Amino acid sequence: MLITAIDAIAREATLFAAIWFLVGGLDDLLVDLIYAARRVRLRLRSLPQRPLFVRTLQGRFRRGGSWCSWQRGMSRK
Repeated sequence: MLITAIDAIAREATLFAAIWFLVGGLDDLLVDLIYAARRVRLRLRSLPQRPLFVRTLQGRFRRGGSWCSWQRGMSRK
């Protein structure tokens, strides 16, 4: 009789601890997701608002730097 009561109390305590462990894990996950979403949003907001490719006077497409510096960088490898 006493062992059955102790066993029931231990099961209930374990179930209570498991539920709150799950709630705490979900809470941490939610905080991490909110943090990651804010970081991504701030990172996207800080990007310059310019076109990705710029058409040069020679008619070639480039991104940053000059066409000549790109050719020089390729010849060094």
